[in-house]
Amino acid sequence: MKEEFLHYIWKTGNFSTQHLTTTTGEEITILHRGYSNPDAGPDFFNCKIMIGQTLWAGNVEIHNRASEWMAHKHQNDPAYHNVILHVVWEEDEPILDHQQKKIPTFLLSERVNPLLLHHYERINASMQPIPCSPGWPRINLSVKDIWLERMLVERVEYKAADVIEKIRASKENWEDVFYAFLCRSMGLKVNAEPFLQLSHQLPLSILGKHRDHLFQLESLLFGVAGMLDQEYKDEYPRELYREYSFLRHKYKLHTMPAGGFKFSRMRPQAFPTLRMAELAMLIHRHPNLFALVIEAGSREEYDDLFAAGTSSYWDSHYRFDDKGVQREKKTGDTLIHTIIINAIVPVMFLYGKYKGDEEMQDKALSLLTVLPAEDHKIIRVWRSIGVTLQNAADTQGYLHLYKEYCCEKRCLDCMVGHQLLSGISEPSSVYKTSGTGENEIVEDTFLGEYFA
Repeated sequence: MKEEFLHYIWKTGNFSTQHLTTTTGEEITILHRGYSNPDAGPDFFNCKIMIGQTLWAGNVEIHNRASEWMAHKHQNDPAYHNVILHVVWEEDEPILDHQQKKIPTFLLSERVNPLLLHHYERINASMQPIPCSPGWPRINLSVKDIWLERMLVERVEYKAADVIEKIRASKENWEDVFYAFLCRSMGLKVNAEPFLQLSHQLPLSILGKHRDHLFQLESLLFGVAGMLDQEYKDEYPRELYREYSFLRHKYKLHTMPAGGFKFSRMRPQAFPTLRMAELAMLIHRHPNLFALVIEAGSREEYDDLFAAGTSSYWDSHYRFDDKGVQREKKTGDTLIHTIIINAIVPVMFLYGKYKGDEEMQDKALSLLTVLPAEDHKIIRVWRSIGVTLQNAADTQGYLHLYKEYCCEKRCLDCMVGHQLLSGISEPSSVYKTSGTGENEIVEDTFLGEYFA
């Protein structure tokens, strides 16, 4: 038995509440089950429970077996001195408190519908990518919509969590923060971390001093990225290296180790060299880029803002010395969408939250609704069970649901999983054990049809 299931049962009250007693026969009336404690200490606090004729206010501790109280050494921890009820699945031994008095104990195993446990274990044991996929099509649509909206906000807040630390480090310079997120977005998934490291090694304040000179911006970016420390045939990278040698000494810059950026198994359009050139052009064209992001009001404005292109050298190159067909390089929709999803939305959302501007937060989330739905492995898993995804808001929400809940089997924390399990009617009496020592499973019409 997993303790998380017992927490779920107590938190939701999904157990028989008729004629409750402690294991010593004292009558129990639960007035308030308290609040879940995510930190150290008892599992639920601020509980109100009548035991016999006495009203108790305090904490509840939950264990699979009562003996875990001793195994966890709660008897020596003052944080557990105010536990008023010990809720257990099995009382394998009586437990005494710090005053050597028996702690009132409530046996939960006789109060839970066995079918509830049966279906929880079935979901938990599922090897499917979406554990509840057999029942997914019949979940109430409003439940899915509410939960998806919650997942989207969680996803954006999850991405924005890094922003908080960067805001503190940058002394509330939002341009610096956006620059770091922009760099990481330019690297896509494969080169996200090297690009983020580049933003740390090469501050925006230094780039800002050379904003009017695209050549110098490229020399700084390619130089710090460690892409100029080799012998090239083309004159252009040789000139960049000479310029970088001077600027490196002037600003005391540290060059990243060569080979940190990956090229293998990538389309040429996604090569980090081309992304670096596009980043240089963005900085060259748009001073105070984050201010422009905040002011922009439509998807088209963002497309125009980030369709920067590159310098002329890259019209015929994807890498240094590797000349190809002459073709003007334009920033593609895929990269712009990635920048909106992974840089603009999280930074704008937190900026609105930081400023107490709910309209700004709504604006950030609404940007995702005008972007097309993403298409990758995880999204195709959702589509395979009949989920319709209309835009990037949907795909980001379902991506978060999959990564943070489905993969972690957090079905008890999920509104969908909760609806699946809570469909069982509350039992009318204490469950009796059969001759085999197991609780008898009653007929169920809700979960049975979900998992038939």
